[in-house]
Amino acid sequence: MQRNSIFLLLFVALTGLISACSDMGKPAEEELSILKANNHPMLMKYCNDCHAPPKPVEHKSSEWTNVIYRMNNHRIMNSLDAIPENDKKELLAYLISNASDS
Repeated sequence: MQRNSIFLLLFVALTGLISACSDMGKPAEEELSILKANNHPMLMKYCNDCHAPPKPVEHKSSEWTNVIYRMNNHRIMNSLDAIPENDKKELLAYLISNASDS
């Protein structure tokens, strides 16, 4: 009887360990959506020239207009092309819709 209890206990423990390990390395849905949100082509095109692309959740929606303005000025001061108005509008809309308070 005691032997059966030990085997049952070991079986339950191993089953728990195996199921816990099967979830390792899989991002949660929220993390996955954040990863996807950080891959907008315009972030790569305009931000990568000076630094890593920002995560939209790094700022509130009300802050992104000023951030884009400042970063565009940095681009110009560093002899990089300014962000065209249409791209600025699209980038700003994207960042605001994915901001920390959205």
